[in-house]
Amino acid sequence: MPGMPERAVASSGTTESSHDELNLNRLMFIVATNRVPTSAVGWEKTVTIDHQGPIHIRCTAGRDNVVPHGIDNDVIVGLVNLYVQQGMPDDGRITVTVSDLLRACGLSKNGRIYREIRESLGRLADTKYDFTKSWYDAEQRAWLDEEGFRLILQHRFLTPPQTPSAQFQAETVIQLTLANLLTRSIRAGHLRPLDLDFYASLSQPLIRTLYRLLREQSFSSDGTPALNFTAGLRAWATHLGLHGTRMDLVRRALHPAHDELLRKGFLLDVSYIGRGEAQQVAYRFAKNLLPLPAPDIVGLLAQRGMTMQAATHLAAHHTRTQIEQACASFDAHVQRGYPVKNPGGLLTDILRYPEKYAVTPVLPKPARPRTAPPAAAQQSGAEEAGPVATSAEDRQRTAAFLLGRTHPEHRRQILTDLFVGGFVTAAELTLISRSEDPDALLMSWVARRSAP
Repeated sequence: MPGMPERAVASSGTTESSHDELNLNRLMFIVATNRVPTSAVGWEKTVTIDHQGPIHIRCTAGRDNVVPHGIDNDVIVGLVNLYVQQGMPDDGRITVTVSDLLRACGLSKNGRIYREIRESLGRLADTKYDFTKSWYDAEQRAWLDEEGFRLILQHRFLTPPQTPSAQFQAETVIQLTLANLLTRSIRAGHLRPLDLDFYASLSQPLIRTLYRLLREQSFSSDGTPALNFTAGLRAWATHLGLHGTRMDLVRRALHPAHDELLRKGFLLDVSYIGRGEAQQVAYRFAKNLLPLPAPDIVGLLAQRGMTMQAATHLAAHHTRTQIEQACASFDAHVQRGYPVKNPGGLLTDILRYPEKYAVTPVLPKPARPRTAPPAAAQQSGAEEAGPVATSAEDRQRTAAFLLGRTHPEHRRQILTDLFVGGFVTAAELTLISRSEDPDALLMSWVARRSAP
């Protein structure tokens, strides 16, 4: 097998904001190891690694090929970011030079990387996956089945090389089409911020892939930081592609990755619990490398129908002013009858192309000067206005009592606003504390606000 490419270590802050699509990260379609034997033409796994339930996937490589592995993970990360950078076209098509693809992947140019990129694209296009209730559709809020899923539907070279034996070059132009499920998920904002500088500094594909997996586990389901993560070692090994490997060899394979992530400050500790097949691996995170955004900014997006994960991602990559202006533009379009089938997609597009959604604000008519009303009218007005203010305050206090401290701040804020606005009842506030998926329930309630 070819050797691994050298890494380009970018200085902090030099790259554009980068993204990780959550299904690609969680499901691990691509074997993490640097190399696979020529006999590796398929695999199947059923594992449970987190609270979201079991993952069941079958992988079948194309003819005369092996399963995707190693730098194929880097390539798919680069393609996701290029799709976002090129405006997330509905047809899923990307046109890019090899040089720009390498930059988006965090890979540096060297004598063999061009051949490896070409081989990687071939593996990703030829391999098919079947999965059951594993892919999360952020638009439908449902777990999907799929047969014959391919990450890349087609690819071709718009400039030489045209023949199988011709050499890739930095200026070679590639045109490819990503899977519809994948592009739909990206447009729905089902993403997590990725620190590409840190990612590019890691020395091997297995280490980079483990970082992405652990990075996702360093967030709880509501987007707040998680300090610890524990997984069964056998399930963890299978998930990474170490199918049937002896446990001592699994630990040996993971040791360099653990050591590098500890040295670079992402992990604070790694330990093993138990013995034999019952072993678990426990991780303690040192910090999240990208700071979490303010809960109230996340709340602004979530209140308008965006999922918590997508809202957290966008709030992390935009300023408070940009978020507030996008929400104001969104509200203006809704008030004018703009059809909103996908609130998250619309908000994402407004943030990317604010000039496209510029509206002339409808200013309220100036209030007429009023003469002082008679004393009786003043008393009557006070009686009318008083209960309204008191009622809102009372409902806020009621919401605070019913919700307690069992919810993160941004979810509690959204629930309080919905309750004060009359969109949920006290009984429903009590119900959400016992829900297995409080965010999904919350989003269904948020939808009531925009319902006609």
